[in-house]
Amino acid sequence: MNVLVPHSQAPQHSEFEPAFCQATHRMTNLNTIKVSSTEQHTQERQQLLLRLSEAFEHLKRTLQAEDLPAYFRTPAEREQYLAYLRNLRVSSTVVEGFYFINNIEGTIQLGSHVLELVRKQFSDEQVTLFIQLLILHECVHIKQGLLSSNWRGITNASVVLEDMDYICDSVSIATAIAWDSRLNGFSRDIAKKWSDFQVLQLGMFARVFDTGDVMTTLDEGFLRRLLIWNFQHVRIGSARSVKDVFDLLEKKVSVEIQGLEGELDQGFFKVVRRAVPDAECFVSHGGDLFRSVSRKDVFNVPRIVEAVMRYDWATVRREMLFFVELYGQAFLIPPA
Repeated sequence: MNVLVPHSQAPQHSEFEPAFCQATHRMTNLNTIKVSSTEQHTQERQQLLLRLSEAFEHLKRTLQAEDLPAYFRTPAEREQYLAYLRNLRVSSTVVEGFYFINNIEGTIQLGSHVLELVRKQFSDEQVTLFIQLLILHECVHIKQGLLSSNWRGITNASVVLEDMDYICDSVSIATAIAWDSRLNGFSRDIAKKWSDFQVLQLGMFARVFDTGDVMTTLDEGFLRRLLIWNFQHVRIGSARSVKDVFDLLEKKVSVEIQGLEGELDQGFFKVVRRAVPDAECFVSHGGDLFRSVSRKDVFNVPRIVEAVMRYDWATVRREMLFFVELYGQAFLIPPA
């Protein structure tokens, strides 16, 4: 979701700057992101902007209604979503801050801060995935009625926004996999490429708050979102078709760890420091409950939290693999 944040140094003014909000949608200024002003890096950001525009135009030209999952219940809803997407274009103007979408004028204005993060962290292929997945996600927000013009006041409704973002994440990933598979043929590598990048992109957004190698301001809602998509990445490995991917992502999933130590920040969001030794992992899948405490040598819940804070997705997924296989019939596509 794109947001506007009042300048923290001049609250009496009516000026705003684009910024990104995490799963709990905490607002922040962007002073933690250092934007290099060298001529070389400025040119690299302009070249990056051109590549982002080209990648999005390719998506616009080739995305079809058949690529959309069952969340869009009627042909009219599918065509409306495609109209939202096709109305947009990446602006050639670089703005201060993160990004801003003007649905009336049909522009996506990317900020110097987001371009700097993308430039530093993503490969050429990942740059393409970034803009395509971002806009697929944002166009679901348009369908939901969550816009740049009406977000104020809802940003403290963390549970509501987590639910809305979960829908946007699921729909955008399912759509991206179906679209990519129609153009290139389905493979598990394609499916896992997109679910993996969902986590990488969330990790990039975390660096709005933490510029080092460890998350020091990991709020509980954002932890849940990262747990969900590492869990879903493991499950998607069992897909053998686009239909399987749609089936895997259709049911609502929640993942939560009970037994988290931390403290409240100034916005009264819980910032996680660690999980207690006897912490337990809970999963809700389609309304059914699954749970597991740590098990010696095979499932370590505190280690999951430590790995998330270090951006160590491989370790998170190894732990999640145990949980998924523990209840495999419930979470996976059955073998052929």
